[in-house]
Amino acid sequence: MSRSIALLLPVIAITILATSAATAASQPALTPAPPAKIRTLLITGVNNHNWQFTSRVHEDTLEATGLFDVDVTEDPAASLADATSLAAYQLFVIDYNDYDAPKRWPPQAEENFTTAVQTRGVGVVAIHSANNSFKGWGEYESMLGLLWREGAGHGEFHTFDVTFADADHPITKGLPTSFSQPDELYHGLTKAKDAPYKLLAQAMSSRASKGTGKDEPMAFTLQAGKGRIFATPLGHVWTGQAPPSSRSSPRASAPFSPAVLNGPPQVT
Repeated sequence: MSRSIALLLPVIAITILATSAATAASQPALTPAPPAKIRTLLITGVNNHNWQFTSRVHEDTLEATGLFDVDVTEDPAASLADATSLAAYQLFVIDYNDYDAPKRWPPQAEENFTTAVQTRGVGVVAIHSANNSFKGWGEYESMLGLLWREGAGHGEFHTFDVTFADADHPITKGLPTSFSQPDELYHGLTKAKDAPYKLLAQAMSSRASKGTGKDEPMAFTLQAGKGRIFATPLGHVWTGQAPPSSRSSPRASAPFSPAVLNGPPQVT
């Protein structure tokens, strides 16, 4: 159940973000038509974690709802440089970092990504170590809000309780007030300049697990221009690892999606 909820949070966030963007762009119709699937670009291909595994879990989880049409790019430097193709997407899901070998995307790719989010209102969901990426790229850092930079860390991999700080938020409404999660518990994340965020979930980083002895943010939202962002540091799967528990019923998220679609779109 714990992994199901951890997988569910990004799906709910993605649904709200994409539905809001699609509603804003849609035109009135005389005859109701079935809702179009949400075009989503999953950005991966470089990561010091097992992106080959996690990216497919995220893709399967989204596709299983029947609401998403997911494309996966393992070469975002090239994919994001194509502004024409990029215009088709309503959501970016980031399962990517350049921690081991820092390298920015080409200027055109960065510009297109930033414009899509800030100007067109494309939503962003950043998962786990996406916050390790692109030190010094101010626009990206502001989008993610809390970053793995000097001073960040985590204690031992262990099972801990994640508690929702806002049970009435559209992303968390209707979920249990807390859940148990086997994971890394990030602490000491650096807040990006001018990036206020709305805290949705937190967890105690216990001294016993070599943590800080403080509550640490586990899920939050923020705004970047017209774009809405959801970020979570949960979701650790190390290179060479593919724990069966992290595949716990991706389809479990499907029943929640209609409720989210019918709920309020505001996430910040």
